[in-house]
Amino acid sequence: MKKLLIFGLLGLLLLGGGGGAYWWFMLRDAGEEAAEAEPPPQDPPVFLELDSLTIPVIRSGSIVKYVLLKITLEVEDQGARDEVVDRMPRLKDAFLRDLHDYFASIPLDSPVNVRTVKQRLQRVADRQAGPGVVKDVLIQGAFEKRS
Repeated sequence: MKKLLIFGLLGLLLLGGGGGAYWWFMLRDAGEEAAEAEPPPQDPPVFLELDSLTIPVIRSGSIVKYVLLKITLEVEDQGARDEVVDRMPRLKDAFLRDLHDYFASIPLDSPVNVRTVKQRLQRVADRQAGPGVVKDVLIQGAFEKRS
């Protein structure tokens, strides 16, 4: 009788362990996968690559260095891209004016602070094209050349 009880308990233990393992490895993962369903794919971002901007840094009436920036704008969609292209002359002029003022005010030996330049260009883009038209200003490259 004792042996039968022990074998019965071992059988229940094996069935319980097998059922628990099945739930843990099979059913639990399926429930998590359904809960973590990916959101529907968004439209791919639209980029507008600008010509390189060359900003002369002038001190005491002479050019001491040039700063070359390669900039790409991320816009909402193709309609916003067309809107930015229509406003491109004013936008580039505003970029150059703002960057000329910025680089004239920082010390000559300091490197280009990409984060500050990016924030300034984003503010200029919001002023010129309207808030939210340009989602992000991407600086692809920043180079300095002493003259």
